[in-house]
Amino acid sequence: MARGKYKQRKHNQDAAQLATDLAQVRAQLDEELARLATARERAELDARLRAELSAAIAARDAVCAPQLQRIAVDRDAIRVASRQLDEATRELARHWSRIGDWGWERFGPESFYAILSGNRAYLTEGVVSTHLSTVQTEAIQRARGIRKDAALDFTAEQKMALAKSVAYSTGTVLPGDVTDVDGPAWDAYMDDLAADTAAVIAFKSPPPWLNIAADPGHPLSRMLGGCPEGVAVTVDAPAAVPAVTELSTGSAALRDKATAAGARVVADAFIGSLQHNVTAASRSQIPSLVAGSSPYPSPADAAAMQAWYAVSAVGAWGRHRTVTNGRIAVAAASAVPFWLPPGHTMAYLDSEPLSGEDVEDLRMPFAQVLVTFAEPARLPAIDNGVLRDDPRMRWIDHLVGSGRELPDGREMIIGATNNFQSPLPAFWDAIAARGAHIEAVLLLADAHGRLDDLFGWCVAIPSATAGATLGRWVIPASRSATSYANLVANAAAVAAWADWHRPGHKRGEDEQESVAAPSSGAVKRPEDSVHVLNVAATTPADPQPTAKGEPTGRTTAPHRRRGHWRRQHFGPGRTQTRRVRIAPVMVNAGRLGSDRPQIYRLPAPTLAESL
Repeated sequence: MARGKYKQRKHNQDAAQLATDLAQVRAQLDEELARLATARERAELDARLRAELSAAIAARDAVCAPQLQRIAVDRDAIRVASRQLDEATRELARHWSRIGDWGWERFGPESFYAILSGNRAYLTEGVVSTHLSTVQTEAIQRARGIRKDAALDFTAEQKMALAKSVAYSTGTVLPGDVTDVDGPAWDAYMDDLAADTAAVIAFKSPPPWLNIAADPGHPLSRMLGGCPEGVAVTVDAPAAVPAVTELSTGSAALRDKATAAGARVVADAFIGSLQHNVTAASRSQIPSLVAGSSPYPSPADAAAMQAWYAVSAVGAWGRHRTVTNGRIAVAAASAVPFWLPPGHTMAYLDSEPLSGEDVEDLRMPFAQVLVTFAEPARLPAIDNGVLRDDPRMRWIDHLVGSGRELPDGREMIIGATNNFQSPLPAFWDAIAARGAHIEAVLLLADAHGRLDDLFGWCVAIPSATAGATLGRWVIPASRSATSYANLVANAAAVAAWADWHRPGHKRGEDEQESVAAPSSGAVKRPEDSVHVLNVAATTPADPQPTAKGEPTGRTTAPHRRRGHWRRQHFGPGRTQTRRVRIAPVMVNAGRLGSDRPQIYRLPAPTLAESL
């Protein structure tokens, strides 16, 4: 303690410091009072401007009310007139079609069009190259001669087969009065289909050239755990189906509520989001449902696969409207995509099996997660002779190889039925003959975040044409029934326990270049919705060896030691636990042959084991 003159000096120093602090506080108080006065002035100005704006809006509404009423009346009149015009046009088109058919049969196509146009028209139908000029096309037709035979047409039996195929692919019942693909009954049926968005999606997605009906007795169905027992939805349907973005971060109960609304209502609510995602996916490295996997994988591929598998699952629900298909469809449409980079699919899927306690400890980050693989796992074929030399499969391979986009719906039906001579090939037989590429796994969580028994295999069936597939399907499956439960649990473990880059993140903040703040109208890229595995943070660095190893004389063959998840205690008293990833290692990696490329193939049980 200071005494005497030192005490007085200390007192003077403290007083001077307090005076300085008091002056600073008063200066800050004056600044805050000035800011408060400015804020009050701005608040008064804001209130006055809001009042003026409300008055201007009211005045505008008063002036525009008569005009809006007149526009509403005109709109109703236009709707009535348009409806009447459509009816008249439909009748006119039907009569014109009959006249055209008669003219083709009576005079031949070219003579008939020459009569109508005064020799000012030429035909491009049946011409492979559509870029020919008028002179070139006319020269070809003059050399060939005028066609005098009627155009090929379907028989009555083929037309009914086409109608039944359309009804199957759309998940609807063909009315009894439909006897042809022409006429008022067919037009009314088409109008009903156009009003059912789920049926419209199901018509081409998934491709209707395979029969996707459930087959619990098929060996592959039992291997994959297909045809799970459906559990009834116990919640009521909402007044309005939640948006896809709301379902993505919502709960399992919200997903079940959307499922209870039914395929038609959900498809109406999801169609905008599905179309937006499909449009973005069509510009990616996977531009269609029948395109092959990307040769140069990137996170954008996960967004594209999520778009294609979502529309495929919703279409499958529209084709077979069961509760299980509904849960899978809603989950696929709202799933959050996670992407495993190249070189990590095998490392994680082939990890040591998780114990039952570890599986119970899993907590999914979202109610539905789509774990996608840059390198798809391969499901080998188990019976190559099922569809060997089948003309339907050759026709389908030709269609998928003729272009990058999905073929026309009528062509798909004709090809899959061998010109209406055979039934559709079975989906499970196609996998048995061709195998499948498992591009992703759709994982569902229950109300507590635990891994649900229901999940989905996202598979692409390879085509005999290089760079193409027969399509993409989501197979509803049961984790307790599949032979690959360990693979599903490992995929869930990497989603729950691994470290992930946030969507849109590319580099560390210290490595990013200084750029201007993005504008509000910046375009969102497909990869901005994908979680990418953070390899460095998930797998800790191996410690440096402290002792030099001595040769033992043994010649261990190069082999791969599988990775696993280790339970690590941490925190006060080491009472808390977390999972730490132990990466796989290559034992004796220096020997020749250890650097062979490896493809993860699922172990294929024999047919005897599956029976």
